[in-house]
Order: sequence, then C-alpha cells, then structure tokens
Amino acid sequence: MNRAECPKQCGHCGIDLNRNFGFKWGVSGTSLSPCSEIYGGTRAFSEPESRALRDILHKHKNDIKLYLSIHSFGCIFLYPWGYARQRVKDWKDLEKAAKVAAKRIAKVSKRETAYKVGNTGIEFYPAAGGSDDYAKSIGIKYSYTIEVQGGGPNGFDPSPEDIKDYSFENTEGIIALAVHISDHRSNKRTRRENGKASHCSTYFCLKFYVMVCLCIFVNKCF
Repeated sequence: MNRAECPKQCGHCGIDLNRNFGFKWGVSGTSLSPCSEIYGGTRAFSEPESRALRDILHKHKNDIKLYLSIHSFGCIFLYPWGYARQRVKDWKDLEKAAKVAAKRIAKVSKRETAYKVGNTGIEFYPAAGGSDDYAKSIGIKYSYTIEVQGGGPNGFDPSPEDIKDYSFENTEGIIALAVHISDHRSNKRTRRENGKASHCSTYFCLKFYVMVCLCIFVNKCF
C-alpha cells in the first residue's frame, strides 16, 4: 500500500493505507502520530484510496470469492486475522488453499522459491486496519496478504529481471489458488445438484481475473 502521501505538518511520512480500513481500526499495531510510518489516519477510511476499494468490495462482495493484497517482501501467504494473534474460524480452508499456491510456485520457480503459509498476527505482528481483514469481515472467504519475493540492498528493490521471474512465479501461484477455490466450490455445487455436472470453473476464473485486475488498477491510480 502507498505510504507516499505526506501530511503537511510532517515532511517525511504518510498514511499507511493498510491500517486505514474500517475493521478493528486502530486497535493494534498502528499509530496516531502523522509522523509515524504506521500512521493509520485520522479515522477509518479517511483516504480516497481505501474508500474506493471499500466501495468496490461492497458492490461486488457476493461475486468476489478471493481477495489478494500483494506486498513485498517475505515469501509468505498470510491469512486473517491481522489485528490480533488470532486465526479466523475457517483458517484450515485458507491454509490448505494457500499451500496449493505455494506448491505451484516452488514447482515453476527457477530459484527454488519457497513460500510459507501462516496467520498474519502470529507470523508477523498484530496490525489493525488491513484490507485483507476488512475483506474477510464482509464475507469474502478467501482473503490473503501475499508478501512476495524481495531483492536489492533493502529487499524492496528487485532487479528488472527478477521482477519478470517473480511475476511469472506469482501469477502461476495465484492461478493455482483460484483453480483450487473454483474446484472446491464446484464440487460443493455438484453435490447439491445430486451429481449434475457444474460448469462454473471457467466462469469463476474469468471473473476472478477481472476483479484482481480491477483492484490492482484502483490501487495504482490514486
């Protein structure tokens, strides 16, 4: 998330948008100081970027089956909750799906990239106001933060060639994740229809792809 919008009273920091979403806003891992790099804003959804994404999620929440917040760096799939050292009730489903993605990335990686899977608050630290927590709170079952591969002297500056490889690896992982979720939903639907074949997998993947592109576009446009 972008931290580049600097408050006038502080010339060097900005609002951490991943602490600005309105689920458990401000309860942990954030700051009320505008000069802090973990400043969560004056209130939940104080920023146009977080409000724009909130509105999209609410408008399409019945159609969105997978939400991804992509960060750097760390090579780990993280699932909610992030505001506390507490797993969501269906964490086993989320962990199983993420491990499918991690396995696919390891298989296609030229660098033997190994992704871990875990709960945000436990693997990292509690931090409230995250977009993945918010997406989960409004009913989007599969909600993750992905900390992608790092590079460069501080970890945040991979080379152009690295970026190309990382993009391929992560795309493969995300597709595997989407297909796993689609197949899981298709199997449940097929059982409900007493064995009648379901053809929703391709439709779901196309819808997933469009929504991911849209969310990335919104995040980069402000």
